[in-house]
Amino acid sequence: MKQSIIVVLLLLTAMIEVADAQWLYQTGTDPFDDSVTHVIYTVTFDEVPGSLYVRRKGSMLEIFILTLSTYIGTNNCDLVPAEWRFDKRESKSLWWFPSTCKKGAFLYNEDYKLIFLQNMKECNTLIIRFTKHDGGTVTMRFSLAGFTAMYNKYIGESVKTSPPSE
Repeated sequence: MKQSIIVVLLLLTAMIEVADAQWLYQTGTDPFDDSVTHVIYTVTFDEVPGSLYVRRKGSMLEIFILTLSTYIGTNNCDLVPAEWRFDKRESKSLWWFPSTCKKGAFLYNEDYKLIFLQNMKECNTLIIRFTKHDGGTVTMRFSLAGFTAMYNKYIGESVKTSPPSE
């Protein structure tokens, strides 16, 4: 128990937060293997409050979205139906992996992840809709203003961002 508390305290004291426009940056070092994790994120207080994260640990990149109060996903499937649109571009849909708390989802498809990331750099707005447990939908709108600068400054150098060749 004491070791768990110490680990949590070490992780919390290792976090650094920097704000740029509407995006925040945090970094932390794992005390067991000295690996560094970089996270940039933004928050929306639209219809449903939520946050959009881009996280890198080594060469591994994750994109995920959390709602602050709504359970998403269906009761009969291990994936979360999602539909999104950048600016006025064509909408896309794909199943995302649910978070363990069922209030968020991870974009897991590597091809879509790179395309999604490129769209985040080129566009001003992301609108995303997830299916809720009760069958309804939850929609969130995120401003992407300032994302590219934060990404390039804190995350971009170690991550391949061009779409895969066909």
